[in-house]
Amino acid sequence: MKEQWLEFSAEIWLWNNGKNPASWHFVTIDSSLSQKIQDITKNQPRKGFGSVKVEVRIAFVVWQTSIFPDKASGCYLLPLKASVRKELQIAEWDTVLVSLSIL
Repeated sequence: MKEQWLEFSAEIWLWNNGKNPASWHFVTIDSSLSQKIQDITKNQPRKGFGSVKVEVRIAFVVWQTSIFPDKASGCYLLPLKASVRKELQIAEWDTVLVSLSIL
């Protein structure tokens, strides 16, 4: 697949299951971009939870991870590693500009 970078801005939020203290930070990929990702990857084999492997860039930090669909919103969720948040000094409620490429 030809490398294509998709860009969006999103607010960081903290996952909470209502039982345990939350520690997983995410950004939600908006619905129109989520649909585009779904269209691009429709013929690719899926891993667990319908995840899609991506390369992500926020500011000067680049890493590989997977995004996965959220049934409630119909959008993809991007988890933010603790090491990335620490290096960029970002936290819950911050808005970040994200670039991602589907692998």
